[in-house]
Amino acid sequence: ELVLNQFRKLTARAGLAEVRFHALRVTFVYRLMETGVPEKQVKALMGYKDPESWRHLKPSIAQLRAVIKGLPRL
Repeated sequence: ELVLNQFRKLTARAGLAEVRFHALRVTFVYRLMETGVPEKQVKALMGYKDPESWRHLKPSIAQLRAVIKGLPRL
């Protein structure tokens, strides 16, 4: 709860719209996978033990890659 409270304070101070903390976890997983980190290592790092908790992320990887390739480089 302390981490979540700090996260909310920091996002409010930065003037960001409401950002869900879980969205950061999901984004981190996508980034790991996009850079080629093996699935087994991503699962271990994120603490995914139940295969069902991973299933909702996996089908979107190809779609995510297509979207990322279409983004302008910063």
